[in-house]
Amino acid sequence: MDQFLDQLKILSDSIQQSKSDMIAYFDSKVDPIVSTLNGIHNSLSTLGDHVSHLEQRVGANEDVLSDITTRMKQLETNNTYLLNKVDDL
Repeated sequence: MDQFLDQLKILSDSIQQSKSDMIAYFDSKVDPIVSTLNGIHNSLSTLGDHVSHLEQRVGANEDVLSDITTRMKQLETNNTYLLNKVDDL
């Protein structure tokens, strides 16, 4: 009976060692992948920040362009009016 328990203990230790070896092996293979994914995540986060900033700038430029277009039309109207006045004079 003691021999049987000793063999079970050896088997259990072997299984635990195999488990530890497998976990270490998988960790060594997965760690570079996780590191690469973290780098990609950081790059995408930075890219997202840049896109948000650009969207804000484009929106501001669209507003300015709209104001400039309105002002240009008003100036064209004033210019036409003044040209007509000059012709009359």
